[in-house]
Amino acid sequence: MSLAKLTIRYEQGAEGRFDGKIEALFNPNQLSFSRTVAWERLDAVKLTQSTGNGAVQFKSAEPETLTIDLFFDTYGGDPRGGTVSGMLGSLFALTSRPPSVLKYTDAVVALAQLDRELHRPPVCKLSWGRTTLFQGVVQSVTRKLELFLDDGTPVRATVGCTFMEVGSGVELHSADVAKQYTIRPGDTLMGIAAELYGDVALWRVIADENGIDNPRRLTPGRVLRIPKLA
Repeated sequence: MSLAKLTIRYEQGAEGRFDGKIEALFNPNQLSFSRTVAWERLDAVKLTQSTGNGAVQFKSAEPETLTIDLFFDTYGGDPRGGTVSGMLGSLFALTSRPPSVLKYTDAVVALAQLDRELHRPPVCKLSWGRTTLFQGVVQSVTRKLELFLDDGTPVRATVGCTFMEVGSGVELHSADVAKQYTIRPGDTLMGIAAELYGDVALWRVIADENGIDNPRRLTPGRVLRIPKLA
């Protein structure tokens, strides 16, 4: 397996300021990009009203995702791609114990946690050399520790990450900041509550804020006020 160096620059302290930096190894032959498109099957009534000939209609396209494994190894030297070799390597082996790899894996896991200044996890830019591979936020992260010293210190790890695409100018939502939401065709209050609050049961908060008596009747294009949660 031939590995390359990946650089992750992430927002730190302010929106759009990519001052944070993480370097890791990755396998460029195992990048998995995925996108899901939602289609709605038309019932008999909708078919008679439809001008098209198909039995399904487009509903929405989900953001693209990138799944990638990051590798860290302090047992053989620099966990981000360098190595300790020759006389220096022998000296390292005799006089020092490899440090824990958790320092490096913790930095990746933190990308999925709330930034107090941003009120959300940071946007990340993944690059290989001068090429930007992806821009998005962490959707999931799994850490696997694979090698330990005799005292239990972990010195080798694989961190599996899935990043979800975001583009420039995209509003990233946070439950503790008030915002607006424009209703799209097919939206429901429960779906909006799940997207913005992470809890479908909070649809009533949105309904009360906007004076909505019938949650089944949402007009596409209407701008809803989304209150922050106390």
